Amino acid sequence: VQTGMVFNKPIVATRVGSFIEIIHDGVNGILCEAADAKSLANAINRVISNEVTFNSIDIPAYLKWDNIANKYMELYRKMVQVPK
Repeated sequence: VQTGMVFNKPIVATRVGSFIEIIHDGVNGILCEAADAKSLANAINRVISNEVTFNSIDIPAYLKWDNIANKYMELYRKMVQVPK
């Protein structure tokens, strides 16, 4: 999901797991019902027909690659610190 968002691509996902916390239907993606082919087809049609535009996808700060990289760097720095 975050890779698609970074490249400003429409996200179509099911209403399961953390997708419902990250994707806001019609804002930064489209949610459809799990195990429902018709719901998935409708969501894809919404993207194809440009019914929903994603020109300004709001990526949460904690999902931005810079933030993720900084968190890893903090962790690595803590791991390599030598006790005095």
